[in-house]
Amino acid sequence: MTADGTAESVVAVANLLGEGDEAEVALLVRDDWQRRGLGSALLRRLVRHADRAGYAALVLHVQADDTAMLRTVDRLNSAVRTEVDGGILTLTLPLTAPVRWWGSGCSRGSCRTAARRRPA
Repeated sequence: MTADGTAESVVAVANLLGEGDEAEVALLVRDDWQRRGLGSALLRRLVRHADRAGYAALVLHVQADDTAMLRTVDRLNSAVRTEVDGGILTLTLPLTAPVRWWGSGCSRGSCRTAARRRPA
């Protein structure tokens, strides 16, 4: 509810679930809100959060025909390991090298890296 009592609906949800050195990403954007940059913005935020938390990699499970999500991940300047299981792709994005989002204004020298571990 907003301050004036009108109802608002959820248009996107992003989740980061850490397990060990990896964090799994879940991202959902309502159909009528797609192709507006919302998913990319949420994914960038999750990458930054996982980086600050010290995870070594992000894991995403993506339908093989979800070209929009695959394009979003492809915009990262990072080596992505892909495993195929039927129509599902498991993408592992290492966070030990700089991650650059096109259009973010981030240069190689100013991008943070996550080449560190949380204390044991």
